[in-house]
Amino acid sequence: MYMINGGPSAFPRSAAGVVALYSAGVYEGEELARGLDYVMQHLPHGGQLQGESHYFYGHYYAVQAMWHAGGDYWQTWYPAIRDALVTRQRENGSWMDAFGPDYGTAMATIILQLPNNCIPIFQR
Repeated sequence: MYMINGGPSAFPRSAAGVVALYSAGVYEGEELARGLDYVMQHLPHGGQLQGESHYFYGHYYAVQAMWHAGGDYWQTWYPAIRDALVTRQRENGSWMDAFGPDYGTAMATIILQLPNNCIPIFQR
């Protein structure tokens, strides 16, 4: 949850939480497994983007979480988000988000480049 007074979990915060665990050196355990399972429930299907808020923020962290997890997580997640983003790309090459095309495009390109290991913290 995000607030101390409760509330449901949500995909963007959960994806960020999984990345935080990996960043803290937690590479196995019940919390990590449950987090990955929850995030996997939000896998894009059929090239369609889910309409929830903070879509790009959530997938920015989800793709990192799946990259860290590797294996079937990565092999399943990356093609799904890649296809969803390519489907949503606008004719001028940008991606629209509630915060505008600059944010949407920046986040989409970071998500799409992850397999190339271009960001120093994601180099293997």
